[in-house]
Amino acid sequence: MVLRNRMEAPAGEHRVLQMAAASDDGAGQGKVVVVGTPEKPLNCFVRSVAVIERVGNALATLAFTWATVVLLGGYPTVLSPADDFWFATTIVFLEAARMFSRNNKVDYRLFFHTRGALRPLGWNGLVIIVFLSDILNYLLVMIRQKHLPIPLGLYYLIIVSMLILTAAISQLLSSGALKLVLAKTPLLHRAASLCAPLLAVLLLAPSVRRDRFNYANNRLTAKVTMRNTMARWTGFHLLFLAVLLLTISRLRFQRITRLVDRALGSKQVFWRRLMLNMCMVAALVMTATVHEHQYYRNTVTTYQSSAVVVVSFGNLQIPAAAIRIVLSLLRLIRHDYGDEGDPNNPARTKLAPSLNIFYVMVLGQGILYVIACMLEIFSCIPRRSLIRRGGFRGQWAVESIDLYCSYALEKCMERDVLAPNKTSL
Repeated sequence: MVLRNRMEAPAGEHRVLQMAAASDDGAGQGKVVVVGTPEKPLNCFVRSVAVIERVGNALATLAFTWATVVLLGGYPTVLSPADDFWFATTIVFLEAARMFSRNNKVDYRLFFHTRGALRPLGWNGLVIIVFLSDILNYLLVMIRQKHLPIPLGLYYLIIVSMLILTAAISQLLSSGALKLVLAKTPLLHRAASLCAPLLAVLLLAPSVRRDRFNYANNRLTAKVTMRNTMARWTGFHLLFLAVLLLTISRLRFQRITRLVDRALGSKQVFWRRLMLNMCMVAALVMTATVHEHQYYRNTVTTYQSSAVVVVSFGNLQIPAAAIRIVLSLLRLIRHDYGDEGDPNNPARTKLAPSLNIFYVMVLGQGILYVIACMLEIFSCIPRRSLIRRGGFRGQWAVESIDLYCSYALEKCMERDVLAPNKTSL
């Protein structure tokens, strides 16, 4: 029998005292093990991410002040109306939105927070993309069969509209309000979770049969090769059977649970998710190859690749940082600030250095935000290390450590950069 007792060390460090119970012969062997705070590595990691984000915030404040006071206030008439004026205005409005959202933690976490800026795609995101890929595929089939002359710009508009719809549905399904609603209706939530992958695969069925389209004569031909048709139907039925078996394995029946435990072992949840993700990826490939014309296939493939990126964004932090980097690099590389006019014009004095300073600050801000978001992805390493060193078990441990990580990041963002770290588990 091992007794554990928590004691407070003089330096505020938690220690664990382990005492072995006496043996049967009365010769008790006591052992004391001193262990440092298990959350210390995670605190150091979170503090590093917070420092990078706070330096980016400082550059953002300087860039906002510089743009409003120096550029738009001092050079409003000589800024190039084609690029510099609108670039500076766009960045000012972007920074104003970020600074305004900081007054509300919920808004800031929803739009510009580093933690959660990137999230794992998972089978939920893949199911959403498969559903909307089927819808896009049906639209293209209708356009093809009705011989509608669609301009190139309309194709881009369709793709952008589908991407906006994908982002909206993804954010809605991951929102806390929807989770509260679904928590009150667990049966409906579970039924939707079970049937969504199966329904997404079933929607592929009308697209499996592929008609030969003669683009030279602008008409459909009735000839369909048996080899291609049989191969596509075989692939569809294998995919449907795999998703059906995975859906059945998730049903809470005693016999099914025993069979799944024997087949997949203790890591059944991991293997089930992996196989379901592979099935959804196969469904995406099948959806992208239903069209014979290369142009339609490129349209679906472009949407799918863009949708994967969009669904991976948890908020606007990465897209906003990308906009800052692109706009600043465009002007710093070209470096044409309209200096070809009269050099003795006092209105152009120090215009080029002012713009250089502004774009360098914006570029540094965007790069720091991207680095902070990339580092936050690797926070899973110290989090899992804390779970292992702390001896935690179960899903509640993962959720608790995630909650503590968010709490520690909030505290680091609120305190001074050089303030001592007093956050403990």
